[in-house]
Amino acid sequence: ILFGNRIPLGFSRNRVRVLLSIDTEATDISGLEEIQLGGDYPQSWVQDFGKGRSFYTSLGHRDDIWSNDPVFRAHLIGGIRWALGLEDGDATPLGR
Repeated sequence: ILFGNRIPLGFSRNRVRVLLSIDTEATDISGLEEIQLGGDYPQSWVQDFGKGRSFYTSLGHRDDIWSNDPVFRAHLIGGIRWALGLEDGDATPLGR
């Protein structure tokens, strides 16, 4: 679970495949003291876990995202389908 923009204790890009991350160079981070320019802020990732798969996303906290954003819905449904084994996808970690 993410708290603000802190990644979970023990998180490593060497163990998961990051799908989405905040690009601090292209994002207005003014007023967001916890985010530093050039910092690493993964927002969604996948990993093979034993014989299973896990998908995580920190997106979707606002109602307007759930109800009006087809890109978010495709992200969420695609991640769930992948975790269920209904979609192919490479979860090989890419590191940093």
